[in-house]
This record gives sequence, structure tokens and C-alpha cells, in this order.
Amino acid sequence: MRPTLITLEGERDNTEIVELLGMDYSDSKYIKKNLSPEEILYLNAKYPEYMGAIPAIIAKIASVGVSIGKAIAGAVKKKKSKESDGKARLQAVIDAKVAAYKAQQQLLYQEQQKKKQQMNLLLMAGIPLALVLIMLARR
Repeated sequence: MRPTLITLEGERDNTEIVELLGMDYSDSKYIKKNLSPEEILYLNAKYPEYMGAIPAIIAKIASVGVSIGKAIAGAVKKKKSKESDGKARLQAVIDAKVAAYKAQQQLLYQEQQKKKQQMNLLLMAGIPLALVLIMLARR
């Protein structure tokens, strides 16, 4: 197995990776390919921090760290989603109870208005009737 320049895995083009690594643009041809011994010596001399086994181990550790970070972020997002769903359901229950209470109050108010109207009707019919009875009683 021939050594290759250690880079971040992804679907970026060579010039973008070179820019991110702070390398010369002329060295973009060495990215993502097997290197000859001369190229290895050149890159070891110019960019020792990117060549060899130690950067590969560091890159693997970093990728594991990133995947753990993504997993933690996913778990936090899932928990927040569950909490917001629970809050939404609780709010829906509260809204339903408030709506039922308002409907009950409206029915009670309508019933009171109906009784008041009936009482006024009886009063309006009762006054003339009472006057007739009083007049008949005097005779």
C-alpha cells in the first residue's frame, strides 16, 4: 500500500481541499492519488504535518469525534422534538378544555337570556290579567 496525502473525506474538489489545508495551489495534483517516492519526499519536506501515520491516526480520531458529535446532536434534537411535541399536545388539550368551557358558558348565558325573556313575557301578560282581576273583584 502506497502512502497518500491525508485529507478530510468528502466530495470536495482538490482546490477547495488545498485551500482549506493552507497548501499551495500547485500541490493540488497530489491530493487523492497514490504518490511516488519522490512525491512523498517532496510532500514530507514541505508539509510534514499532513503526511505519515500520525496524521492518519489523528484524522481517524477526529472523524470518530465528529461522528460522536453528530450522534449527540441527533439525540439532543430528537429529545427537543419530543419535548416540543409534548408541549404542543398539552397546549392542544388546554385549548380544547378552554373551548369547551367557553361553549358551556355561552349555553348557560343563552339559557339565562331565555328565562329572562320568558319572565318578561309572563310579566307583560300577567299585569293586564291582574288588572282585570282587580277590576272584577271591585264589582
